[in-house]
Amino acid sequence: MQPLNKVEHKGISKVVKRAKKNKEAGEAFKKLLKDKNFSQYKLEQVTGIDKSVISKIVNGYTAEPKLETLEKIAIALGVGLPQLTEIFTSSNTNSSYSTTNPQPQELVSEVLKFKDPDFLGRDQDIEKLNNLVNKGAKVILIKAEGGIGKTTLAEKWFKIQGLEYLKLSVGTTSQNLQSVEEWVRLKLLEYKVNPANNFMTMLEQFKTQLKKQKIGIFIDNLEPALKNGEFIETHRLYVDLLGVLIDKNIQAITLITSREQIYDHKISSSPNFHNYDLEGLNQETWQEYFENKEIKIHSDSLDAIWRNYGGNAVSMSLLAADILKESQGDLKAYWKSNSQDLLRHPSVEQLVQSQFDKLKNDHFQAYRLLCRFGGYPEQNIILSKTWLFYLLWDVPNNRRQRIIDELISRSLLKQNCYNYFLVPVIRSAAIDNFSQLKELEAENLIFLKNQFDNLVHSEKYQKFLRWINNKSLEKEKLKNKPAVRALFFEIDFILQNTLSKSNTINNNLLLQLQLAISIDKQFKFGLEMIGNFDYNYHADYFDYWDYYDDIIITPNQYLDAYQKFNIAYVVVELQELIWSICYENFNRYIHAFSLEGGIIDRLKELIKQIPNKNSILWYQQLRNLLIKYRDIAHDWNFTDEEKSTLIHYYNVNILLVRCLQSDCNASPEVRSHIEDTLLLPIEEIEKHPFNN
Repeated sequence: MQPLNKVEHKGISKVVKRAKKNKEAGEAFKKLLKDKNFSQYKLEQVTGIDKSVISKIVNGYTAEPKLETLEKIAIALGVGLPQLTEIFTSSNTNSSYSTTNPQPQELVSEVLKFKDPDFLGRDQDIEKLNNLVNKGAKVILIKAEGGIGKTTLAEKWFKIQGLEYLKLSVGTTSQNLQSVEEWVRLKLLEYKVNPANNFMTMLEQFKTQLKKQKIGIFIDNLEPALKNGEFIETHRLYVDLLGVLIDKNIQAITLITSREQIYDHKISSSPNFHNYDLEGLNQETWQEYFENKEIKIHSDSLDAIWRNYGGNAVSMSLLAADILKESQGDLKAYWKSNSQDLLRHPSVEQLVQSQFDKLKNDHFQAYRLLCRFGGYPEQNIILSKTWLFYLLWDVPNNRRQRIIDELISRSLLKQNCYNYFLVPVIRSAAIDNFSQLKELEAENLIFLKNQFDNLVHSEKYQKFLRWINNKSLEKEKLKNKPAVRALFFEIDFILQNTLSKSNTINNNLLLQLQLAISIDKQFKFGLEMIGNFDYNYHADYFDYWDYYDDIIITPNQYLDAYQKFNIAYVVVELQELIWSICYENFNRYIHAFSLEGGIIDRLKELIKQIPNKNSILWYQQLRNLLIKYRDIAHDWNFTDEEKSTLIHYYNVNILLVRCLQSDCNASPEVRSHIEDTLLLPIEEIEKHPFNN
C-alpha cells in the first residue's frame, strides 16, 4: 500500500475530527433525552420524525441536523432552539447560536415551524420584538387589552431565544401587589449575594449581576401598579427598578405586559424603552385554531364571531371549548344560539368587566364616555371625533381629546383613520354599564339637546322636520306626538334608506322603529302583535289597529307586487287603504284620514276596478292618488353626508331618551321639555323655551 500524500492525509484528519465531533454531539444529545425523560421511540411519536433520522443523531452519524428537525425536537423537549443547536456546533463564543453572550443580531427570528397548536399567528410579532431588541431596546412594554395574548407572547419569545428569565408577577389589584424590594432581595439571594439593607444599594447589586450574563426579565400584568399611566405612590419603587433595567450597560432584556401605557417620564423618555401595541389574532389564525380543535368551520359564522370578539385570544380558547361542548363542534349552530349575548361566558364577562371597573376607579370621565358610546343605539357604529366630542358635553372643550386618548391607550376605543369604534364585545359591556350611570344632571341634558338640535339647523333638514311635525298633528287620536314624529322620521327616512339599498322590504319593524318604541312602549307591544298576526283574523282586531294608522305592515300576498314595482319605500296610507279595501272598512279609512271631495270619488272608482291583486298598474294609480292628496312620498334629495348627519341626529336622540329613562336627576319639568320638543323644527322649539 502506498503511503498517503499530504492532501489525502489532511482529508483523513478532517474525517477523524468530524467523526469525533459527531460522537460527542450524539452523547450530548443522548444525555439531553435522558434529562427530559425521553426515549428515542417517544421522541419519534411526539415529533413525527423518522426513527432512522433520530438514530443517526443519537449515534453520532449526523453532525448538523436540518433546522426543521431541530425545531421539532426543541418543541417536544421544551428547550430553546439555541440550546439544542449548541450541541451540534462549536462551543466557541462566536457561534451564531451561543447563549453565553448573544448579540442583538443573533436573535432567533423564525417562529418554530412545528407549531404549538395553542400558540398561533404571532410570527410577525416575534420578528418585530426581535427588531426592537436589535435596535437597542432594553425594556419593551407589550400593551393591549385583556385576553389578547400578551403574557403568552412574552413567554414564547424568551423560549424561542433560549433565554432564561426572572419573572415578576405584579398582582391583580393595587392592594395585593408584589413588593419590588422583596423581589429584588430574593433574586440577590438566588445569586448568592447578601442583599444590602438600603433598596437603592440592592439595585446596584442587582445591576452588577445583570452585567455579567445575558438573561431575561419578565414583568407580567403591570397595570395594577398604574393609575392613568402613572405609578401609584405606594409602588414608586417600580420606577427605580425600571431605571436599572433600561440601563444600556446591562445584558438583560426586559419584557413588560400591561393593559395600560407607562407615562412616567423617567422611563418613557429613555431611548432604551419601547412600546409594542399587540393586536388581536387575525381571522385565519382563529380558523386554524378551531380546525385544530376539530370544530366544523362555517365562513359567515367564523367572520362574525371573530369580529365580535376582536380577535381576542382568550375568548377564542374559551369559545372553542364551549362550541365543542354545547354544539358538538358545529360553529354555525353555536353562533346562531349565542350571537345575541357576547358576554354569556362568565370568564369573558369578567375579563371585560375588570377593565371597566379599573377605568371607573382611575378615570371616571373616560369611563362615562365609554358607557355613553355603548348607549349609542346603532351597532358597529363608527363615529368621528366631532360626535365623540358631543358625547362629552359635560367636559371642557380643551380636555375632550385627552379623554378620547385615554380610552385609546387602554385599547378600549379603537381608531380607524379619523374615526372611532368599539369592538362589539366591549360595546356589550358598555351598554350594561350605561344602564347604571346615575350622574346625569338636568342642565347637562338640556345643553346636550340644544347641541343636537343645532346640528340640523339648515333649511333642508328643517323642511323635513316640519313635514314630520305636520303629519303628527294630523293624528289627533294619537296623543304622544313625539312618538308619532319619531314614527314618521323612521318610516320616511330610516326605512327609505334601508329599502333603497336592498330593494327589499324588511318586516322586522322592531329593529327599525327604535326611537318611537323608546318614547312609547305601546308601539313595541303593537308591533309584536302585528308581527305574530294572522291576517285571516284581521277584522276581529280592527279596533285595536286604530292606534297604528301609520305603521307599515305588508301582507305576504302584496310583497311581490311591491318588489316588482320597485317602490323605494312603502307608503303608510297606501297600506292602510289596501287593508281597509280588503276587509270592507273603506268608510272607516275615509273618516280616519279626513279625506274629502275628489279623492273619495277617485278612490271609489279605483275600488270598483280592484282587479287581480298583482296588477302593478292598479298599484301605480292608487299610489299616485295618495301622493297627491296625502302629502307623502317626498324626494328630499339628501346627499350621503346629509343622510349621515340625519342618522346620527336620530341616534343621539335615542341616546338622549335613554338618558332620561336612566336614573338621572332630571326634574319632571326637564323631562317634559325634552320629550315635548324632540324632533321638532327649530321655530317650534323656540315657541317652547325651557324655564327652570
